[in-house]
Amino acid sequence: MSHAFSVVLSDPLALSVSDHQLGVPLTSVDRFHSHFEDIALIGQHEIHSQVSLSAGSYDARRPNLVNVPIAFPTGKDKQRFRSLHCFLFSKRCPDFR
Repeated sequence: MSHAFSVVLSDPLALSVSDHQLGVPLTSVDRFHSHFEDIALIGQHEIHSQVSLSAGSYDARRPNLVNVPIAFPTGKDKQRFRSLHCFLFSKRCPDFR
């Protein structure tokens, strides 16, 4: 695993290297997403049960962002993590609409 971090492998590739080194097969999980997928295609009704370990974009021409209502200015929430949090936990974000 330290080799995966030393060469800056993407998350899916780092997991594959770990799988090979540990000799334990990975379990395929449909809810696990890579930043190489179009994250915006995940429906809002599904977001609460999805998993991703990273943020980023597979296309430098456009951001790859989760499709949730924007709760904060882009400058303060470039990856929409805060907006996603408020979408999932609206009781903790009283100003979220």
